[in-house]
Amino acid sequence: MELFEQEVHLVKRFGALDKVGDYVRHIGDLEERFSEATADAAVLNDEEEKLEWPKSMFLSLTNAGSTLEEYSGFWKGVDGFFRQQKDWMSSSLESLDSEVIDKELGAMKINMVRAAKAFGNIAPDPRNAAFEVKERVEDFRKHANLIECTTATGLQARHFESITSILKADPPITSTSTLREVLDIEGAAAALPELEEVASLATK
Repeated sequence: MELFEQEVHLVKRFGALDKVGDYVRHIGDLEERFSEATADAAVLNDEEEKLEWPKSMFLSLTNAGSTLEEYSGFWKGVDGFFRQQKDWMSSSLESLDSEVIDKELGAMKINMVRAAKAFGNIAPDPRNAAFEVKERVEDFRKHANLIECTTATGLQARHFESITSILKADPPITSTSTLREVLDIEGAAAALPELEEVASLATK
């Protein structure tokens, strides 16, 4: 039990974003062990009740469980966002909804601000990780207008021909092009006024 509590305490030192997958797997293992420990504690309490003994409280186990739940939620949320971002980047333009993307980015930013505030000086490594994820969300959100223009409802082949011409894209941008292909085009942001005109025509 004591070893388990020590391992849970070490979760507070997790902070490297390139190890998120490892963190999630490790936390998953700890959650399984917590469930087993909770079940064992319940069995012991049942035995104590039969013997009319005072029930053991297992406060340290309860506290460890609360800590584990907090950090599990944070790291699983970060992992989920990274996976979602990767999925967006590899998805075709026609399959994306810019409003949904912006909404999820906004929610993630709020979650990271709250997490950083909650961790405070108690857990500086996860706090710093939360700030870094927030910055990544803000950086990605800078592409919001470009994403909106190239995923607008009503875009047809002729519109994508215009987009290709405006961006001087090679290979051409089509409805099946990935978001990554668009965002990797140098100077795409500078062409936003022209792209907005194309998107406006497509949605009429």
